Amino acid sequence: RDFERVSLPGGNYELLRIQSTLKLPGGQPLEETLWTDRTGAVLRRSSTAMNLESYRVPKSVALERSPSNGFDLGTDLSVPVDRSLKNPHQTKRVRYRLTLEAGDPAAAFVSGASQQVRSLDPHTAEITVRAVRPGTETGKPPTAEDPPGDDDRSANNWIQSDNPDIRKLAEETAAGEQDPWKVAVALESAARKRITKRDYSQAFASAAEALESGRGDCTEHAVLLTALARARGIPARVAMGLVYQEQKFLYHMWTEVYLDGRWIPVDGTLARGGIGGAHLKIAHSSLENASAFSSILPVAQVVGKLKIEIVSP
Repeated sequence: RDFERVSLPGGNYELLRIQSTLKLPGGQPLEETLWTDRTGAVLRRSSTAMNLESYRVPKSVALERSPSNGFDLGTDLSVPVDRSLKNPHQTKRVRYRLTLEAGDPAAAFVSGASQQVRSLDPHTAEITVRAVRPGTETGKPPTAEDPPGDDDRSANNWIQSDNPDIRKLAEETAAGEQDPWKVAVALESAARKRITKRDYSQAFASAAEALESGRGDCTEHAVLLTALARARGIPARVAMGLVYQEQKFLYHMWTEVYLDGRWIPVDGTLARGGIGGAHLKIAHSSLENASAFSSILPVAQVVGKLKIEIVSP
C-alpha cells in the first residue's frame, strides 16, 4: 500500500503496509496485513486467523516482566451459547442459528449427511445437525457428489495406516467382524482406549506417534481412528469444527467414515458409537500433503467472530 505512521510497543515508526493472502495446502486462504520497515523486516503482523496480532520489538521490551492475564487458548477462543444443551451427545437433532462477524457462516460451514446449512442473510445461517448411522434418515438423501478418493483410503505422513502397529491394532479390533459399522464403532473405542494421557504440549502428532506415546488430545484421537479405519479398508478422513461442552463450543477434531453411501461421523475422543447433534463441522481433510496449521485454519478463521444460538434441541 504505502508508508504510514505506526505505534508499536518499542516506539513509533514509518512502516510500509502490505496486504497478503497466503494459500495453504488444501486451498485455505490466510489473510494478513504486514507492516515492514525500509529493509523489509516485518515489525507488525495482523492475521485474520484467530484475530492474532504480533510485534517485533527491541530485546529490552520483549524481556520486560508483564503481569499474567490468565490467557488460555482453548478457553479464550471458545464460543459461549445462550443456553445449555441437555445430554448433548445423545441428541438426535439440534438446530442452531449462527452469526459470523464480517463473514458468511453458510460459506464457512459445510453441508453433508449429518449437517445441513441454510443461509438466512449474508451474516446469518441456520444449521441442523442430525445423529447419522447407517440406515437412518437424514433429511438429505445420500449423494455421490462427495465420494471418497484415493487419499481417503491411503497412508500419508499423518495417517500411517500402513504402520505395522496400527495395522496390528486394527486387525485385532473386532477381528472377524464383517459389518463395517460395527468395525468402525469398535475402532472408535480402541482409539479412545489407546490414548490415555491428555497432553496439549504437541499441537498435532501423527497417528503412529499417538499410538506409540498414548498421549494427545482430540487431534491425536482423530488421526489414530482415521488410520485404524483405513487399515481395515474403510475410507476415512478427519473433520474439523466445534463441539459443545458446558454451555460453550470448543475447537475439536473427529473422524468421518464412508459407509452406506455417505460420510458418517465417529469420535475417538468420546467413543459413543457415533456422534449426536453437538458437533458443528467447518471442514474435512484426508490430511494428504497437509500441514498441522492448515488443518486447523478453517476453524481459526471463524473463532472469535462467531455467535451461536441453540434454536431447538
